[in-house]
Amino acid sequence: MIKRQDFYKRIFGYQETSPVESRVIEKAVEKAKAQYAGRKAFSIEDLADFWKISGISLRDEAYAVNLSKTLSPSKTQDEHAEQRILAEKAHDFYTPSFPELYAIISCLEQNKDNQKYQDEITNVRAFIKGSALKTWLMTLTRIQYNPQGEDIVIHNYKQPSQYELPVNFIGPDGAVLSADNSEKPVQALLDTNQSLQEVNEAFRWLMDVDAYLWRLNSKPQQTDERVAWLSADSGGVFLGCWCPRGPYSALRVSLLPAGPKK
Repeated sequence: MIKRQDFYKRIFGYQETSPVESRVIEKAVEKAKAQYAGRKAFSIEDLADFWKISGISLRDEAYAVNLSKTLSPSKTQDEHAEQRILAEKAHDFYTPSFPELYAIISCLEQNKDNQKYQDEITNVRAFIKGSALKTWLMTLTRIQYNPQGEDIVIHNYKQPSQYELPVNFIGPDGAVLSADNSEKPVQALLDTNQSLQEVNEAFRWLMDVDAYLWRLNSKPQQTDERVAWLSADSGGVFLGCWCPRGPYSALRVSLLPAGPKK
């Protein structure tokens, strides 16, 4: 077996010399292993009224997700939240948070070259793409913009599983790859460690256009909460975080835990 110091020299042209360099390699190896495990576990079943997508990674856990072939009726975010509580008890479909929605998109993009499920991937992509072009897709994520200090990204809004991520979210609207202060807000919005390049690549695969972040551009005079949603047109795919609490449709999902990610 090749020694680690020889591996460094062969691949990078230098010997291992610092803990920082070592951690860079460890992270790259961990990421490669996770991607391999996800591809290995990936599958899609095309059932009568929904697709079952296995091999989805969310917050370091593996899931299968049932994705309905129909959208929900238009509701406020509070109404979507109330319906999810009832739906989970009945093992029915409900509105996803933004991280849950993005986990589906990212998983499909990472497996886009899987020939075994090419037809199913194409059909699911077409459904999500068509839905985002047709309407603003509500999520159970909202942003609490604060007049002072950090803002709060709230996921799984009004659910027993609700959790919050503090971040300085305010900044200019624009493409995620170029707008000032976009990396940490996008990562908090999607609850991902992916780079902006990886995020944009996933949304570009889905919609054929680049991703844009829409948000409040300056601190509010008082706390201001806005819902988060996904939409698109020919100019971009929009991660919307500035809209008030109007009624919108949503994708309908059901998450099935598959145990810790290997």
